[in-house]
Amino acid sequence: MKVTATVGEILNHHPSVARRHENGDVLLAAARELGDSVSFELIAANRRLAECDRDNEHEFDAAVYALHEAEAAFLRAHAETEVSL
Repeated sequence: MKVTATVGEILNHHPSVARRHENGDVLLAAARELGDSVSFELIAANRRLAECDRDNEHEFDAAVYALHEAEAAFLRAHAETEVSL
């Protein structure tokens, strides 16, 4: 069953949505649903983190930082955007 609510409401009030998406990542699922430039940045940051060499601390730290920045930008842009997840 899909839940239609804003991204912020889903994060705060619908924990069951996270269980239905890969790794419980509601932001990534919402980004895939919305498909705008901010969403693509978040998707790309997730991909870069998944593909980075975790033994290379500098590369890993940079990928984590980029992901946090992309998530923050996504929330600034879409916290009040309604999605169906």
